[in-house]
Amino acid sequence: MNVTEFLTPDAVVIYPSRGRVLLLGLGAAAFVALGFFLWRIGGIRNQIVAVAAGGFFGMCFFFALYKLIWRQPALIISSSGLVDNSSALGGYAIRWNEVESVYISTMRTSLFSSQHFLSIRLKRPEEFLNRQSSFRARLMKANVSLVGAPVNISANTLPIKLEELVAMVQQKCSVAGAS
Repeated sequence: MNVTEFLTPDAVVIYPSRGRVLLLGLGAAAFVALGFFLWRIGGIRNQIVAVAAGGFFGMCFFFALYKLIWRQPALIISSSGLVDNSSALGGYAIRWNEVESVYISTMRTSLFSSQHFLSIRLKRPEEFLNRQSSFRARLMKANVSLVGAPVNISANTLPIKLEELVAMVQQKCSVAGAS
Protein backbone atom coordinates (compact mmCIF):
# COMPACT_ATOMS: atom_id res chain seq x y z
CA MET A 1 0.00 0.00 0.00
CA ASN A 2 1.52 3.29 -1.11
CA VAL A 3 0.19 5.88 1.35
CA THR A 4 2.07 8.81 -0.18
CA GLU A 5 -0.22 8.98 -3.21
CA PHE A 6 -3.12 9.68 -0.81
CA LEU A 7 -1.22 12.48 0.95
CA THR A 8 -2.38 15.17 -1.45
CA PRO A 9 -2.54 18.86 -0.44
CA ASP A 10 -6.30 18.51 0.19
CA ALA A 11 -5.90 15.40 2.38
CA VAL A 12 -7.41 15.26 5.85
CA VAL A 13 -5.15 13.25 8.18
CA ILE A 14 -6.79 12.01 11.36
CA TYR A 15 -4.72 10.61 14.21
CA PRO A 16 -6.19 8.47 16.99
CA SER A 17 -7.27 10.35 20.10
CA ARG A 18 -4.65 9.68 22.77
CA GLY A 19 -7.28 9.97 25.50
CA ARG A 20 -9.64 7.47 23.89
CA VAL A 21 -6.83 5.02 23.14
CA LEU A 22 -5.62 5.35 26.74
CA LEU A 23 -9.15 4.57 27.99
CA LEU A 24 -9.27 1.54 25.69
CA GLY A 25 -5.94 0.35 27.13
CA LEU A 26 -7.00 0.91 30.74
CA GLY A 27 -10.32 -0.87 30.17
CA ALA A 28 -8.53 -3.79 28.54
CA ALA A 29 -6.05 -3.97 31.43
CA ALA A 30 -8.96 -4.06 33.89
CA PHE A 31 -10.51 -7.02 32.07
CA VAL A 32 -7.15 -8.83 32.00
CA ALA A 33 -6.95 -8.29 35.78
CA LEU A 34 -10.51 -9.62 36.11
CA GLY A 35 -9.38 -12.68 34.15
CA PHE A 36 -6.55 -13.28 36.63
CA PHE A 37 -9.04 -12.94 39.47
CA LEU A 38 -11.38 -15.50 37.86
CA TRP A 39 -8.46 -17.86 37.31
CA ARG A 40 -7.54 -17.70 40.99
CA ILE A 41 -11.12 -18.45 42.05
CA GLY A 42 -10.80 -21.76 40.25
CA GLY A 43 -13.38 -23.92 38.54
CA ILE A 44 -13.25 -24.91 34.92
CA ARG A 45 -15.85 -22.33 33.75
CA ASN A 46 -14.04 -19.49 35.48
CA GLN A 47 -10.73 -20.59 34.04
CA ILE A 48 -12.14 -20.81 30.49
CA VAL A 49 -13.54 -17.29 30.86
CA ALA A 50 -10.23 -16.14 32.36
CA VAL A 51 -8.22 -17.48 29.40
CA ALA A 52 -10.66 -15.94 26.88
CA ALA A 53 -10.64 -12.59 28.70
CA GLY A 54 -6.86 -12.61 29.07
CA GLY A 55 -6.32 -13.47 25.42
CA PHE A 56 -8.79 -11.04 23.87
CA PHE A 57 -8.32 -8.11 26.23
CA GLY A 58 -4.57 -8.72 26.37
CA MET A 59 -4.49 -8.19 22.58
CA CYS A 60 -6.64 -5.06 23.01
CA PHE A 61 -4.19 -3.77 25.63
CA PHE A 62 -1.18 -4.30 23.36
CA PHE A 63 -3.03 -2.72 20.42
CA ALA A 64 -3.71 0.37 22.56
CA LEU A 65 -0.10 0.44 23.76
CA TYR A 66 1.14 0.19 20.16
CA LYS A 67 -1.17 3.03 19.06
CA LEU A 68 0.03 5.23 21.95
CA ILE A 69 3.73 4.66 21.32
CA TRP A 70 3.88 4.58 17.51
CA ARG A 71 1.67 7.44 16.33
CA GLN A 72 0.44 6.86 12.81
CA PRO A 73 -2.55 8.37 11.03
CA ALA A 74 -5.70 6.35 11.67
CA LEU A 75 -7.33 7.73 8.51
CA ILE A 76 -6.21 9.67 5.48
CA ILE A 77 -9.08 11.09 3.44
CA SER A 78 -8.16 12.81 0.18
CA SER A 79 -9.51 13.44 -3.30
CA SER A 80 -7.80 10.17 -4.34
CA GLY A 81 -9.51 7.98 -1.77
CA LEU A 82 -9.27 6.78 1.80
CA VAL A 83 -6.55 4.98 3.76
CA ASP A 84 -7.81 3.22 6.87
CA ASN A 85 -5.22 2.29 9.48
CA SER A 86 -7.56 2.50 12.47
CA SER A 87 -8.03 -1.19 13.20
CA ALA A 88 -5.71 -3.79 14.68
CA LEU A 89 -5.58 -5.60 11.33
CA GLY A 90 -3.41 -2.99 9.64
CA GLY A 91 -4.08 -0.57 6.84
CA TYR A 92 -5.71 -0.67 3.42
CA ALA A 93 -6.63 1.86 0.77
CA ILE A 94 -9.84 2.48 -1.18
CA ARG A 95 -10.07 4.67 -4.25
CA TRP A 96 -13.25 6.70 -4.65
CA ASN A 97 -14.03 5.08 -8.02
CA GLU A 98 -14.44 1.78 -6.11
CA VAL A 99 -17.11 3.21 -3.78
CA GLU A 100 -20.82 2.64 -4.33
CA SER A 101 -22.12 4.33 -1.16
CA VAL A 102 -21.12 5.60 2.27
CA TYR A 103 -23.47 5.42 5.27
CA ILE A 104 -23.75 4.84 9.02
CA SER A 105 -24.52 1.25 10.02
CA THR A 106 -25.41 -0.18 13.41
CA MET A 107 -24.46 -3.54 14.86
CA ARG A 108 -26.04 -4.76 18.08
CA THR A 109 -23.28 -5.78 20.48
CA SER A 110 -25.44 -6.78 23.42
CA LEU A 111 -29.02 -6.64 24.62
CA PHE A 112 -28.55 -3.04 25.77
CA SER A 113 -25.96 -1.56 23.43
CA SER A 114 -24.95 -1.26 19.81
CA GLN A 115 -21.92 -0.10 17.85
CA HIS A 116 -22.09 2.42 15.00
CA PHE A 117 -19.75 2.42 12.01
CA LEU A 118 -18.93 4.38 8.91
CA SER A 119 -19.75 1.74 6.31
CA ILE A 120 -18.56 1.75 2.72
CA ARG A 121 -20.35 -0.36 0.14
CA LEU A 122 -18.14 -1.12 -2.86
CA LYS A 123 -19.03 -1.48 -6.54
CA ARG A 124 -16.91 -4.63 -6.94
CA PRO A 125 -16.29 -5.98 -3.42
CA GLU A 126 -14.65 -9.21 -4.61
CA GLU A 127 -11.86 -7.25 -6.35
CA PHE A 128 -11.21 -5.32 -3.15
CA LEU A 129 -11.34 -8.47 -0.98
CA ASN A 130 -8.87 -10.23 -3.28
CA ARG A 131 -6.30 -7.51 -2.43
CA GLN A 132 -6.61 -8.25 1.31
CA SER A 133 -5.03 -11.00 3.38
CA SER A 134 -7.19 -14.11 3.65
CA PHE A 135 -7.92 -13.44 7.33
CA ARG A 136 -8.98 -9.81 6.73
CA ALA A 137 -11.02 -10.86 3.67
CA ARG A 138 -12.94 -13.41 5.78
CA LEU A 139 -13.68 -10.77 8.43
CA MET A 140 -14.79 -8.28 5.78
CA LYS A 141 -17.09 -10.89 4.20
CA ALA A 142 -18.64 -11.39 7.64
CA ASN A 143 -19.16 -7.60 7.80
CA VAL A 144 -21.19 -7.80 4.59
CA SER A 145 -23.61 -10.26 6.18
CA LEU A 146 -23.82 -8.20 9.40
CA VAL A 147 -24.17 -4.62 8.11
CA GLY A 148 -24.19 -4.84 4.30
CA ALA A 149 -20.69 -3.52 3.58
CA PRO A 150 -17.18 -5.01 3.68
CA VAL A 151 -15.56 -1.81 4.96
CA ASN A 152 -16.64 -0.60 8.41
CA ILE A 153 -14.72 2.03 10.34
CA SER A 154 -15.35 2.72 14.01
CA ALA A 155 -14.85 6.24 15.32
CA ASN A 156 -14.35 5.03 18.90
CA THR A 157 -10.65 5.94 18.99
CA LEU A 158 -10.90 8.97 16.69
CA PRO A 159 -11.05 12.57 17.92
CA ILE A 160 -14.16 13.34 15.83
CA LYS A 161 -17.78 12.24 15.93
CA LEU A 162 -18.95 9.53 13.55
CA GLU A 163 -21.39 11.92 11.84
CA GLU A 164 -18.54 14.38 11.10
CA LEU A 165 -16.43 11.55 9.70
CA VAL A 166 -19.24 10.33 7.44
CA ALA A 167 -19.89 13.86 6.16
CA MET A 168 -16.17 14.35 5.47
CA VAL A 169 -15.90 11.06 3.57
CA GLN A 170 -19.10 11.70 1.61
CA GLN A 171 -17.88 15.19 0.66
CA LYS A 172 -14.46 13.96 -0.57
CA CYS A 173 -16.06 11.03 -2.34
CA SER A 174 -18.62 13.22 -4.16
CA VAL A 175 -15.96 15.80 -5.12
CA ALA A 176 -14.00 12.97 -6.74
CA GLY A 177 -17.10 11.99 -8.72
CA ALA A 178 -17.97 8.73 -6.94
CA SER A 179 -20.94 7.67 -4.84
